[in-house]
Amino acid sequence: MLASWNNPFYQAFVAPRTVGAETVSETVGFAPRLGFAYDLTDDHRTVLKMFYGRFIFNSADDVA
Repeated sequence: MLASWNNPFYQAFVAPRTVGAETVSETVGFAPRLGFAYDLTDDHRTVLKMFYGRFIFNSADDVA
């Protein structure tokens, strides 16, 4: 069915072509995470908690 389409616009659209590569996104980052929890009174009710984190957005899924 498509072989009979002789419209020049369609032929130009599906014609093979060479396209240069282009970097559209780079995901590079250092994302440390650190956590700490300490039971102050040994009764599992009074706990000191600390945490450090860093969020890195990965745009690879959105670009694809």
